[in-house]
Amino acid sequence: MTLSHRIRYMALATLVGMLASSVAPALTVEELLAEMPAENSDHAARLFAHALTWDDAQLTALCDRVGPWEAGHDAEAALALHGLAQYVMRPDNSTHRGAVARLYETALARADHPDVQRFFMMLLQVCGDADTVAALAPYLCDHDVFDDAIQTLQSIGGAAATALLENADCGEMPDGFDTAVETGLMRMGDATAAAADAIGLDPLLFQAATMPPASDAASRVAALAREALRDNDHKPHVHALALRALTNAKGAAALPDLIDAAKSSERILWGAALQLAATLPGESVSSAWIQWLPDLPEAVRPQVVYMLGQRDDAASHEAVVAALTDESQALRIAAAETIGRIGGDTALAALERAMYDAEDTAEIDAVKQALLQYPAAAIAPIAARRALRGDPAQRIAYLEILAAQHADHKLDTVRTCLTDEELRVRRAAVNALADIGTAADMTLLFARLLEAPSGAEANTVRTALVTVADRHEARDVALAQLHALFGDADADGQARLLQVLGTLGDADALAAARGIVEKALFEAPTDEALAERALETLGTWPRTDAAHVLLDLLERVDDPEQRMTVLQRFMTAVSRTVSEDEDQAALLEKAVPLCRTEDEKAALEEALAPLRDAEE
Repeated sequence: MTLSHRIRYMALATLVGMLASSVAPALTVEELLAEMPAENSDHAARLFAHALTWDDAQLTALCDRVGPWEAGHDAEAALALHGLAQYVMRPDNSTHRGAVARLYETALARADHPDVQRFFMMLLQVCGDADTVAALAPYLCDHDVFDDAIQTLQSIGGAAATALLENADCGEMPDGFDTAVETGLMRMGDATAAAADAIGLDPLLFQAATMPPASDAASRVAALAREALRDNDHKPHVHALALRALTNAKGAAALPDLIDAAKSSERILWGAALQLAATLPGESVSSAWIQWLPDLPEAVRPQVVYMLGQRDDAASHEAVVAALTDESQALRIAAAETIGRIGGDTALAALERAMYDAEDTAEIDAVKQALLQYPAAAIAPIAARRALRGDPAQRIAYLEILAAQHADHKLDTVRTCLTDEELRVRRAAVNALADIGTAADMTLLFARLLEAPSGAEANTVRTALVTVADRHEARDVALAQLHALFGDADADGQARLLQVLGTLGDADALAAARGIVEKALFEAPTDEALAERALETLGTWPRTDAAHVLLDLLERVDDPEQRMTVLQRFMTAVSRTVSEDEDQAALLEKAVPLCRTEDEKAALEEALAPLRDAEE
């Protein structure tokens, strides 16, 4: 799992600590979540024993409370799910391990967001078994979560996991995939040696890494853990286990050890240190991390910011806000991605400044996502003001914020940007109107359609126009405006208006297009250029009924060149809108008796021949 996601989720889904109180016999999901976090192992056992009596619907409901980070993570649900995974790994509860692993595999398969997929893979790293390997196979070649899948396979180990990695055939994958596979295979190959190494530790240390030890054993656990941490012959995962045991035994007293571990070059060790630090209460803990932040390795510092962002004390909040102006872009982005939890006017002002100073699209997007967590009443005035001046990329972000927040009371800003000198800003304004524009804005969009200097921009406007018409159920209004504009438009404008009809694509639009082509072909004075443009629209129409219109025109047109044009557009329409070869052939055959020249017959036969061969 990538560390930024590991810290953000595992800081929430940490080893469950435990709460000393009685549990009602019929514990509901909400009642269990209200008990999170807990403080001792006895009560944890009672809590999770209740959870294991729930039916599938209750367990599924608990899993479904975990959502993407941006949507707001349910910390209590994450704590409960992680605690349950740890609970079934205790020897006396191991009979439930398979059932819980299957539960998390099902939740993984149901997840449709990478953040949620990562979370359940992280849980399967705790309680997954050999049967989990098959559930991970679909994610091995996923560009977003392949690293998490490999780490989970590595945690499970065994012949099946090794075979899956050895036979990975994923085609083109992002940089780092091959290295991740090789590293996973290497570490699984060392599993036997690692296990032998770990067996040399006192069993009390293993137990303390899973559940907080009894008070009379805490000092003994701390001594064993520190001894293990000093032993450089141990592998990094053993050091991480010792660090977890030490924190469970000593709580905040382990803070110096955690900070020291954060200076390690081993990702597994400093990742564990940050995960565990997030579970320690008190502003003094936050202050210590803030004090040491400048002295930590460059790769670790952003992860500290993520960890501080999950804490609820003034020192953490101030540190995250301050990180928005740090000289390191990695820290600034980390602050932007976590500041949404803090909220308030101070953070909002800091984000506005951060957007102004943002150096590239990655930073702009991070700040934009943070701003979107504010209500429209707070952010819309800022977005409306900032969208009118400054760097184009930042202005575009503010236009996107107005659209995402449905800030229709700031539509005047969006409308002003429709004629901006910067193409990217104009297109962002058009897209914003597509999302929040009124039916009256179709007039502006039609004007922009005809004025757009490029076809690409006109295409953006056309799509937005139809979107607005559909959202306000105003296609009839759009058609009326199109008819009013058509006669006075130049050739390019008429072509663009015809494309609007094609995008609408319904029966009324087809009737309008047919009327235009018939007038151009059959009413004096005829207009061959307009007829050509209208026929092209019919040839690229999204539905098959345009092919029937072209077939009818083929029967009525007399000019040889126009007939060949109609025939070609007809064949194009058939190939674009009819999927089956047999059905294409049947429709093309209807044009055979309408052909008047050898050239027409030859053109039609050329289209029919491969379809007939396919039938044979």
